[in-house]
Amino acid sequence: MPVMTIVKPGLYKDSVNLMRIAEAAAALEGVRRAALVMGTAANKAILDEAGQLTDEARAAGPDDLVVVLEAESDQALADASARVEAMLAGDEAEGGGT
Repeated sequence: MPVMTIVKPGLYKDSVNLMRIAEAAAALEGVRRAALVMGTAANKAILDEAGQLTDEARAAGPDDLVVVLEAESDQALADASARVEAMLAGDEAEGGGT
């Protein structure tokens, strides 16, 4: 399954917002898993335990936002990435719609 990692240097979002965005992304058709966390050592350990610690996520710093998406197809991955980007930018209500 295709996996995409996005690292947003210096972008902070609180954990509640990140969980809401991850839930919305994971609910999209074709998305298998979605994780949004700050790049702290503790969060990287959680990603590692879940099998989602990519090289890009491993290289992220504690002040960086890390997004890891896993989907059934490249198109589902692209759609989820666009949705996450929109929610992070505040262009879309977090967790709203599909």
